[in-house]
Amino acid sequence: MKNRTGYIYRRGNIWWLKYCINKREFRESLETTEKTVAEAERKRRMYPLIQGDMNQLIDSLRDRADKIEQETFTDIRNSTLKHLWPLYLKSQRRPDSGPATLRHYEQQWGKFALWCDSKGIRTNNIAPIVAERYMTELNEEGLTGSTWNKHLNCLKLVWRIVCQPAGLPNPFLEIIRKRQLSVHYRPFTDKELNLIARKARGDIGLLFAIGRFTGLRLADCVQLQWNQIDLKRKIITLVPQKVKRRVEKEIYVPIIQPLYETFTRIKHQTGYLLPILVDKYKKDSPAISKRISKFLDSLKITDNSQGIVGFHCLRHSYATTCREYGIPEIVVQAILGHTSTAMTRAYVHVDRATVERALQ
Repeated sequence: MKNRTGYIYRRGNIWWLKYCINKREFRESLETTEKTVAEAERKRRMYPLIQGDMNQLIDSLRDRADKIEQETFTDIRNSTLKHLWPLYLKSQRRPDSGPATLRHYEQQWGKFALWCDSKGIRTNNIAPIVAERYMTELNEEGLTGSTWNKHLNCLKLVWRIVCQPAGLPNPFLEIIRKRQLSVHYRPFTDKELNLIARKARGDIGLLFAIGRFTGLRLADCVQLQWNQIDLKRKIITLVPQKVKRRVEKEIYVPIIQPLYETFTRIKHQTGYLLPILVDKYKKDSPAISKRISKFLDSLKITDNSQGIVGFHCLRHSYATTCREYGIPEIVVQAILGHTSTAMTRAYVHVDRATVERALQ
């Protein structure tokens, strides 16, 4: 009976209608988050199918689909880019990406949309020369090869899903990905860690304290919530953002005394620890990384022969400190959420002073 009456299903928060006619499948967004509203709309749309002549209905549905498609394509060609993002989210042909990936895509597409708006460029005027000019300016911002490639991949993908069906050739298709160089972070020295602790204030100070004493990645530090913190047992329990889509595997991070004292000084212990940073991170995560880089530059903490600097250095410092204190490698691996001890070893740095202490 589903073929004749159709049925509703949910994609994200939106309800959709699916039905088949002569083995041809149709899907339509019902554009509502309410199940009762969606069910009523299903009955309204499917009533002619149940009651009417099959051939007439097929012709009618085809005409309706063609009309909707033509109107949509016209809107896409004449639209500004910022209005195309909702069409990407609604598309049944897009990859089923997780919330974090979609947030990054939205930021990257939004950046391109703002650039085009500032130059008065509409969707149907974006030719390969425009795409190349944008990617060149993006390169001049000093992005790493990896970040630049991610921008390019996003723009190619969204254009392929939304604009190509409207007859607009993909202007990013011929742009070649950059060769990615290996990026190695170094641990902060004790002197640098102490300097950061003295100079970091407010939200940035708390963010660095969390990173220093937990070894968590930036995304997990920014979005740490009080319901993940057990002050009585002195432990943090969470599923890292990086692996959330692939596997719901929790990690357990001990709360050592300096961090415990920091947490107990915070008065409002509900929701996010850093709500203002969370809001900024979700809107523009690269802006948080840039703010951190600017802070480190102000302290003259810079890249050197051991590696580059950034918030991720705290993760390397944490792993290195754990090993220096004799914590077993497999325990460090579990705390960091690594899938192998080989990965954990890449985070442990042994300098000359460590060797000398071991030999004494």
